[in-house]
Amino acid sequence: MEDLHTVWVALFSRPHTEGRPPAARAKRLPAAPPSRRAARSLPFFFCANLLFSSAWPGSLTVSWDANSEPDLAGYRVYYSLTAQTYTAASSRDVGLKLVTTFDNLEEGKTYYFVVTAYDQAGNESSYSAEVSAKVSVTDQAPPQISAVSALDQTTVAVEFTEPVTKASAENKGNYRIDQQIVIARATLQADNRTVILETSEHSNGKTYTITVQNVSDAALPPNSINPAVSATYTFTGLDQAPPIVTYVGAVDAATVEVRFDEPVSAASAEKLDNYAITGGITISSIARHTDNRGVHLKTSTHQDGAGYQLTVRNLADLAATPNVMPEAATLAYTYRANDQQAPAVLAAALLDLTTLSVTFDERVTKASAEQVSNYRISDNVQVQTARLNAEATEVILTTAAHVYDRDYTLTVSGITDASANANVLSATQVRYRLEQQGVDREAPVVTYVGANDETTVEVRFNEPVTKASAENLANYSINQGITLNGATLHLDGRGVHLKTSAHSDGRTYALTVFGIADRAPAPNTMTSSAVMAYTFRANDLDPPAALAAILAADLLAVTVLFDEKVSAATATNPDNYRISENVQVYSASLNDEGTEVTLATSLHWHDHSFTVTVRGVADASNNGNVMAQPVVLTYRLSAPGQIPGGSLTISAWSRKEYQIDTLRAGKRLYIDRVHTLTSVPKKFEGLLMFRTAYRDRRDRSNTFFEFNLNREADVYIAYDNRGEPAPNWLTDNFTRVSKSVLINGPTDQMQIWKAHYYPGRVQLGGNMAAGGRTDVALTMYFVFVDDLQGDRSGTSNGVPRLFTLHQNFPNPFNLNAGHVQTEISYFLRQESYVVLTIYNMLGQAVRTMQDGVLSPGLHRHVWNGLDNDFQALPSGKYLYALEIREQVSNGAFTVTTALERQTKVMTLLK
Repeated sequence: MEDLHTVWVALFSRPHTEGRPPAARAKRLPAAPPSRRAARSLPFFFCANLLFSSAWPGSLTVSWDANSEPDLAGYRVYYSLTAQTYTAASSRDVGLKLVTTFDNLEEGKTYYFVVTAYDQAGNESSYSAEVSAKVSVTDQAPPQISAVSALDQTTVAVEFTEPVTKASAENKGNYRIDQQIVIARATLQADNRTVILETSEHSNGKTYTITVQNVSDAALPPNSINPAVSATYTFTGLDQAPPIVTYVGAVDAATVEVRFDEPVSAASAEKLDNYAITGGITISSIARHTDNRGVHLKTSTHQDGAGYQLTVRNLADLAATPNVMPEAATLAYTYRANDQQAPAVLAAALLDLTTLSVTFDERVTKASAEQVSNYRISDNVQVQTARLNAEATEVILTTAAHVYDRDYTLTVSGITDASANANVLSATQVRYRLEQQGVDREAPVVTYVGANDETTVEVRFNEPVTKASAENLANYSINQGITLNGATLHLDGRGVHLKTSAHSDGRTYALTVFGIADRAPAPNTMTSSAVMAYTFRANDLDPPAALAAILAADLLAVTVLFDEKVSAATATNPDNYRISENVQVYSASLNDEGTEVTLATSLHWHDHSFTVTVRGVADASNNGNVMAQPVVLTYRLSAPGQIPGGSLTISAWSRKEYQIDTLRAGKRLYIDRVHTLTSVPKKFEGLLMFRTAYRDRRDRSNTFFEFNLNREADVYIAYDNRGEPAPNWLTDNFTRVSKSVLINGPTDQMQIWKAHYYPGRVQLGGNMAAGGRTDVALTMYFVFVDDLQGDRSGTSNGVPRLFTLHQNFPNPFNLNAGHVQTEISYFLRQESYVVLTIYNMLGQAVRTMQDGVLSPGLHRHVWNGLDNDFQALPSGKYLYALEIREQVSNGAFTVTTALERQTKVMTLLK
């Protein structure tokens, strides 16, 4: 996009005698306006500043402040290609306008400007201070790729030579990476030049080619990359992991194929001593694959139906410092001389709305698997590309867009297996759908309004919003005569700075916000106005006040509310908080609005009064006022009410992307793979399960995954049965039980391990942590939990959802000024058990507005200032807290899988 240079010229004056102005105070240029008809000029003092804004090439806009002379008649703007040289022929009389645009200027040239004012008698002032601006050149070139780099194994950064549009840059279909790299998401960064791509895993040391097309710059009209352009990059992450054997199978009676998870060195891959096969099979030669990730072993003859074991040792990768397998890997395989079974489709699953994964029960040929015509999707969804993975058992289809919550049928035919008989799959159908989990259909909500200084108001939203709507002044208004002069969106997309006329110290104002849109694929726009009150204080000398402390229902977190924004550095320092009864504070986090701190703590208990001492917290004002004295807040939480069967709460898990579901056959195990449970022991059916990520299977850390339990429970780990020995964290803390679950994945069986935990934090290690097997690509473990105090009769398939709590309106509400009530509203994304409670500033519950199950959608409650006994409450600040128990239910037993709580402040006046 080209820049329009805008010249702002400020004109000031002092009283003068009619028709006889005193001498001008501004610097006078040598060339005087020829129209000047008085011995002395008007008394203008000129001050100029050069700014920039967006517009079209070949144009410059000049703007200046108004003059206050009572007999002012107009202004004249002079322009020239030479400094301090002006003529009447190169001037423009603009009357009383304060802005004028010069079009058809020479692109790339620098122009100079001065402004004069004249009165009704024809007297013209001296020139203003001279300012200059360069005319931008029309952009007719599309953006180019300036750099590409792999930030890690699954993240690629693409940098363009100029700013690009968000819509084109975040369309993942505009990017393609070779070697079967799948692009999951594209995100434009704050500089508008860099795009971060989230991808499938790269291989260390391998060079890739990325192809980009249809990405547009911000010019008017935009220039798009077309035809496509390409660039190469190499992933060279610090590789400290040795190669892992991912597949072993007999291709024919005298050929065995071995595949690795990364390229291996020729010297180690082609050394006969590095391989051994049981059953008297000898190896005569080795042929390395062209991708360096596999070998063909030529062997003596295998026997039909016989089982064999291949041992692989000492294979090295291609890292700068090669990593060598520390232990031998042994994998079993069976040779079948006459495979007459066609491949079968195990599953089809949408990874997103345009990416479909199809898995087969055996290796299939690349030619048939990547033939697009072998796939047909219902509802006329077109298949665009098909790519077979390295193990030749999974095909990734890119398709036209699907729709959430709709059943589709995939018809697969013509797929050939990799056997000597080349068995062909007849037409087979499989059904699939993508549930609407996390689809954004809710408009943005205003979460904070405050005056930063006399002419700046900050507005915060609960999610990123579009630049066009956020910077549209028509979407805001402030009462009491405050005018809006500009709006600038924050880099995080969730806040706006409004430039305004001057506020008055100590006065309270109301900001109305309307028409703001979020960044969802189908943007959601505010259809009703949000009105928020704020007070401007010219010189904030008051330290922040800690208003209240609220204990979370899982008894492992305390929320402290402040009366103003506080500094992150002081508010997130755990040393600034101390809790009675030796309850430990592990960490402190500040919310986006800067007024609420959540403390992660050791376990509290019900029906006991605790105190938290808060000290050393500073506000976010320029003065950085620090709390002079410690503040002690008292809080407690009564035992839960009549929730059927009690409530096991699992919360605050460290891997935010992991999902919770119930354990049963047919459920997906991973958030990023289609592997499913095929068999579950009856005693475990219906337990709460964490759906982990398959991509985490190589993690070697001793502390990898954590979550909170609010009461005693048995925690189970389903671990790859090939993982012998198991990692130290598993063998030291868990006991292997004589049960397993069956899955359709790289391994067909997962061994179950069990440990008993008391209320508090559960810490689990990585899948391939110290002490465990590292030579085989083990399937990632998953976790399930048994509530020892619950009754798990019955079945259900509850899945957690999110909610949004809105600010009450009006706020403040004055019972004596016609506001006899205020409305509290919130949006539920699924049917949920909801508790909405109003507290006084001592943390005492004064009114329960809701306690029970509600359906999805928008809900509203009206509060009239009365307590639970219908007695009028005094004026002051009150808290209202929404607690949603997102539940997985099994008959009479209810498990709270992801308890969420949000609190806001409101003011009651009388």
